[in-house]
Amino acid sequence: MKKIFLLISGFCIAISAFSQIKTIKIEEKKKEIIPYDSLENINQYTKERHIGQTLYLMPTKENEQNGIQFYTSMEERERYGNYESLKGKYFKLIDVVKGNRVQDIYLQLIETDTQDTVYCRSYLSSDIEPFLTVGYFEKLQTKILGKRFVYMKQGNNPNSIRNIDDRKPRTDIPEGIIFEATDVVIDELYKEYDEHSYMSPTSPLIVLLSNVEHGKGFISHKEIEDSFLENGIFSSIRNFISHEEHERKLSEEKERKDLILKKFGATKGKLILEGKVRIGFTAEMCRYSWGEPRGINRTTGSYGVHEQWVYGSSSYLYFENGILTTIQN
Repeated sequence: MKKIFLLISGFCIAISAFSQIKTIKIEEKKKEIIPYDSLENINQYTKERHIGQTLYLMPTKENEQNGIQFYTSMEERERYGNYESLKGKYFKLIDVVKGNRVQDIYLQLIETDTQDTVYCRSYLSSDIEPFLTVGYFEKLQTKILGKRFVYMKQGNNPNSIRNIDDRKPRTDIPEGIIFEATDVVIDELYKEYDEHSYMSPTSPLIVLLSNVEHGKGFISHKEIEDSFLENGIFSSIRNFISHEEHERKLSEEKERKDLILKKFGATKGKLILEGKVRIGFTAEMCRYSWGEPRGINRTTGSYGVHEQWVYGSSSYLYFENGILTTIQN
């Protein structure tokens, strides 16, 4: 009986120890405010980085059609004014907060005139915000106003320069024309879908351009921002480049031309400059003409060195001891 009692007592003690509930305090991590560098406007991906910044409610057709709403609180959804009475006003972004539903995200703002706290719903799926970050706008002005940009037509893409009078794409502007950026403004008649082009403008923020011969036009600010991407992934499909970059490229091309003509002579040099290769060319000549191959397959035997240079999916150059013997293109 004593043994049974001891077993039951031990079991109860074990149960008691096992069933003790413990607590721990896991505090919610404080929201980290990332310093704003004024290189981007507010959008669905950058909301938090704009906390503390002043925002301007853009007066556009798109915003009017979307029915932008402001509330005095998130819970009661009591409306604060309307878009017509608030467009063109400035707000300071205090926080980005979640609503009662998962998909509800609100911008907590202070209206600078009245110092009232208001909430504006911000959709997670929206890539275009109704606001313009003032710091970004000022940085963009400093970066481009008075600067010159060269139009570089890309294939059969529609001309990205629009007529200032009727918004239609300009079809009379050839490649290489130099425009000066005269102003950065908001297009009040902006709509996300543009009837004149399948390449709709990305935002109502536009850059006004001027050329003595071709007059005035406008483009999306994104076109000018892309013009500075000299070594970026999309640098090869830019519609504009800065005048400085254009001049530098012309200088580099002239230096390359002079070098090739001096090194290989007028006849072969002309072919190389035209991107052509001929049987009997050296490997060096082919590199100047076609650039570096995607791959080289090399075989070494008693006859010497045989190489296959691979360009693209169906272009090949074959060399025997460094001399081009076969062209497959």
